[in-house]
Amino acid sequence: MFSLIIYFVIKFAPYSNQISKTMQKNTYALLFLALSFFFTFCQPKKSDETQSADGFYGAKITEEGAMPAADLKKFMVGKDSAKVKILGTIDECCKKKGCWMDVVLAEDEYMKVKFKDYDFFVPKDADGMTAIFEGNVSWQALTKDEIKHYAEDEGKTPEEAEKIAQDTTNAQKKLVFLADGVIIKNYPAGKKIKTDEAK
Repeated sequence: MFSLIIYFVIKFAPYSNQISKTMQKNTYALLFLALSFFFTFCQPKKSDETQSADGFYGAKITEEGAMPAADLKKFMVGKDSAKVKILGTIDECCKKKGCWMDVVLAEDEYMKVKFKDYDFFVPKDADGMTAIFEGNVSWQALTKDEIKHYAEDEGKTPEEAEKIAQDTTNAQKKLVFLADGVIIKNYPAGKKIKTDEAK
């Protein structure tokens, strides 16, 4: 494109004196528009390698200032709730919709992370990945219905879920997180959750 413009400029330059002033003005205007088009649309696109390789869900957050999940229980001593940003490993995600995730706090100890207003979901195949999430954490005792619901989301049969819900140890106060936004490290940002998964 640019080479073609230069060709015409060189080709007709010797005849510029024979062309009327109006024609010259129109020629220069077309030349300006052509050059503008070239520099606006014909530049090479930035490599995809410069784009983020992480997945963002919900409100856009950053990684800066995230507290390791292993430090959260100590931080919450004497507090009922707090607004924090956490860095941790996803143990398991909801296998039906991706509407919650369990994050490792310590060996065999996990925190349920739910998403504000049910506005967004995370990928169902993000188990084992590193996540950064920001929002409110509080001590809560899950109801039997909630415990049963989460157990069924994990793939338990209704009978198994009912048995888990009747276990009083599962109803003890635990840390529960309500996230405004989530980053899942190394999960492609461009990878979309299927529509039927987000219903």
